[in-house]
Amino acid sequence: MYSGIDIVYTHLSWIGEDTISRTDQFIVFLGQTANIAILVGWIVLVLVAFYQMRYRKLSDVAQALWVGFIIFAPVLGGLAFLMIKPGTPRDAEKVVSHSSYDVQ
Repeated sequence: MYSGIDIVYTHLSWIGEDTISRTDQFIVFLGQTANIAILVGWIVLVLVAFYQMRYRKLSDVAQALWVGFIIFAPVLGGLAFLMIKPGTPRDAEKVVSHSSYDVQ
C-alpha cells in the first residue's frame, strides 16, 4: 500500500525529479492530516447526531430519511440535523407545567 508521500515521490520521478523536497513532504503531511481530521470530525458528527436522534420523537419515515441524509450527505446531514432539531423532545410529553398545580 502506498502512502501519500510515495505517490508524490512516484509522480515527481515521472517528471524528472529525483528526490522530493522536505517542503513537499510537509505539504503532503499537512494534506493527509487534514483528510484524517475531516474523517474523524465527520464520524464524531454522525455519532452525536444519532445520539441526539434517540431523544427526538420522529415518525418512522422521518427518522429513516434523516438517517439516510446524515449518512449520505457527510457533513451537511449531521449539521442540518443538529441545527434544525426536527420533531419534539421525547421528554416534552412527560413535563408537567407548573400552572397545572393548584396553589392554596
